[in-house]
Amino acid sequence: MSDDGWQIVSLSEIAENVSERVNSVKDSGYDKWVGLKYIDHGSVYVSRWGDISEAASSGKKFKSADVLLARRFARSKSSEQERRAGVANFEGVCSGDAYVLREKPTIAKGLLKYILNTSRFWNYVMQNADGSMSIRVKWQALAKYQLKIPSFEKQKAIVELLDSVSEVISSYQPIGAEIKYFRKALLFDIMDKIEKYSKVSDLGELKLGRMKSKKYTKGVNPKPYLRVGNIGVEYGLNLSRIEYMDFTEKELDIYRLKSGDVLVTDGDLVSIWAAGRAAIFQGDIEDCCFQNHLIRLRTNSTTLPEYAVLALEYARYKGEIAKMVHMTTIATLSVGRLADVKIPMTDLSHQKSIADKFRKIDEIFENLEHTLNSYTNLQKVAIDSMLEFEDL
Repeated sequence: MSDDGWQIVSLSEIAENVSERVNSVKDSGYDKWVGLKYIDHGSVYVSRWGDISEAASSGKKFKSADVLLARRFARSKSSEQERRAGVANFEGVCSGDAYVLREKPTIAKGLLKYILNTSRFWNYVMQNADGSMSIRVKWQALAKYQLKIPSFEKQKAIVELLDSVSEVISSYQPIGAEIKYFRKALLFDIMDKIEKYSKVSDLGELKLGRMKSKKYTKGVNPKPYLRVGNIGVEYGLNLSRIEYMDFTEKELDIYRLKSGDVLVTDGDLVSIWAAGRAAIFQGDIEDCCFQNHLIRLRTNSTTLPEYAVLALEYARYKGEIAKMVHMTTIATLSVGRLADVKIPMTDLSHQKSIADKFRKIDEIFENLEHTLNSYTNLQKVAIDSMLEFEDL
């Protein structure tokens, strides 16, 4: 330790990697399951979980106050997109693709969750991850991560300050959860009453996107394209990161998106339940195309795009899409299997009435998300300012 109280430590000195394996999760006696999808990007808390019935066959036990750290990522994502580490204030079983890290008494209580959410730490994670499409970071590499921490008293002061920001964020999150709960309940109430069903193929034209390849990245007529990462986990498109590849004029005619096109995820790296997420392209990007892990539904005159997205969401919640997914190393849907999914169908007037109800709910949710994101960005800046030190 230096004279001013600062010291350099490795992650293994301040956190224990706990691996209490559960071979039969559904018979474990726990009722909370945390898959990777429940570890929210940028959140210092794990505030969501699933029922134990949706768990994989095996997993890891965790206790209240343990930090769950995602160790599996998509190669195409950046460190900022994959910042997923949060403390769980409950016990349960988590995915084997997460590390269960338990704070050691060598640091102030509550500091670990903030250390694991610094930009510097996640840059290190992504630099030391291995794999092709799906990459993982080993504990041996994480254990060697070094950081500089202040005296114990200063650590406690940092935790107290950062916790105050976290409390504000936490006060908003239940409101968002209530809106989501109400929205889902309303969706079920409305769709359950519709007696007529149609196949997705009856709604319009289905088309798989263009395959991504190095031969299309030579800078010859590059055009923006959307991929799975652009489909929001909840609702709508995320256009914060757009990638480019080359398209000929003929290919543009085939893969160019039009305002009102519905994009459906063809698969997911982690869960069959995440396949089939849908969002509408609103024409925000000129000459925008789509990659082959997305399926385009261009609706016909009998279907509103806004209704199609809601009906697909309902089918996903009901498990109708999951039934069609083929699982290997990744979950894959395919155009043919999506075409055979049956969804509730009604007349255009009723479709519009339903879509209008959910548009109003989604506007309320978006306003709340904007406020929450402002506080989350403030927290991120505060964490990086107080806990990032390059001069090790």
